[in-house]
Amino acid sequence: MTAGRTQSTLGMDGPNAEPSTSTIRVLLVGGHKLERDGLALLLATEVSLRVISDGDDPRAAFDQVSGPAPEVVLLDIDRAPQRARQTLAQLKELAADARLVVLTGSTDRGLAGQLVLDGARGVVSKDRSAVHLLDAIRKVHEGELWVDRATTAQIIAGLTDKGSRQAGDPQLAKVGSLTPREREVIALVAKGHSNKAIAERMMISGNTVRHHLTSIFSKLEITDRLALVVYSFHHRIG
Repeated sequence: MTAGRTQSTLGMDGPNAEPSTSTIRVLLVGGHKLERDGLALLLATEVSLRVISDGDDPRAAFDQVSGPAPEVVLLDIDRAPQRARQTLAQLKELAADARLVVLTGSTDRGLAGQLVLDGARGVVSKDRSAVHLLDAIRKVHEGELWVDRATTAQIIAGLTDKGSRQAGDPQLAKVGSLTPREREVIALVAKGHSNKAIAERMMISGNTVRHHLTSIFSKLEITDRLALVVYSFHHRIG
């Protein structure tokens, strides 16, 4: 967790996730045309962001894309919240490699949590500032999860309850296979630290951190950092 923020950001893309300094190609989907135009003007103020297309639905937006595919899709769900999950699934098919950020005026954390479980990397409330939205886009592009702490807690609670029903005691053998250093890495990941920050705190190289994470993912049979955080909460690792 980042000190002083009400937002939770967790690295998501496994042991090799590192920030990128290239221009981020953004696709705007949903909302009214006037709202999308306003977002495009806001994003144009940042040299690291470039809107490549927009549309009121995924297909309309993608039909106008020329050149490289989008890296981040910003989806406004307020016009059709009942179809949000369906739209998200469609976006994942159209842009399998893009990271999805949902923009919403809804206060329903249940929906926010479900959208994250369905593949959204960020959920941003419309009552937050422009700076907050820009931060979310950049952090999600870097491989982090961007949701408020209450939604994060709900996701973790839901997944750990599910894990309790499905996993049981056989997981203890996996936990027992972890080395002390691997447990230390897990504890730092659970606090939201990046690979670089973990390396600095443990006084090891970035390559060694990635090696530890690869070993951890293999031993616990998980694939990303959010799953690792959930697992660590459930089994009290670290």
